[in-house]
Amino acid sequence: MPYHWSMRLSHFAAAVRGQPRRVSGSLQKTIVPFSNAETPKTTLGQTLLFGCYLVLGFAPAVMGLFFRPGSWYRQLEKPAGTPPPPLFAPVWATLYLCIGISGYLLAKSHMEHPSPRTRKSLQLFYLQLVLNALWPAIFFGAKMPLVAFANIVAMDATVAVLIALNRRSVRFGAWLLMPYLAWISYATYLNGGIVALNWKPKSAGDELEQASVFR
Repeated sequence: MPYHWSMRLSHFAAAVRGQPRRVSGSLQKTIVPFSNAETPKTTLGQTLLFGCYLVLGFAPAVMGLFFRPGSWYRQLEKPAGTPPPPLFAPVWATLYLCIGISGYLLAKSHMEHPSPRTRKSLQLFYLQLVLNALWPAIFFGAKMPLVAFANIVAMDATVAVLIALNRRSVRFGAWLLMPYLAWISYATYLNGGIVALNWKPKSAGDELEQASVFR
């Protein structure tokens, strides 16, 4: 068999196996058939996963649309350092974006390297979303600041553990949650301050007044 035909056959066999072949004294990676067709699918899957977690990150904001501060909240005595209401929307929008990206990175880590740690991380991520969504319903909807305080303390602990679990393995995802932890820690102070400043011991004289503030 002529030499050039034997070389063509060897190149074809290498292409089928996906092995590198030598061309003009240098190694070139052989293109495996259909490998380019698989890349868009992978990219599309990652894009969809990223989009889903962005939506999840913003999901708690829906509860804030239904339960908003009203006249009841305005009559409460606020602790020192309470920010102006217009500040909350841009801060939370930024934090929800960070939460969504962090969730995507945690999910990607679990898909690529599944382990008890990655599974627990995702469970904690979903738990903090639920706690986040419940807070406005408890505080503004049910008008129960004391219960809301317990809820936000649990949220603080959940996010802190989530950061600690991923501070080395999913470092960027953990760092994205740091501003979130700082803000909800600040919100914990505000919630606790409202409880402390507006709570009154029950007595026959002021029971009705207390009931109008803490149901």
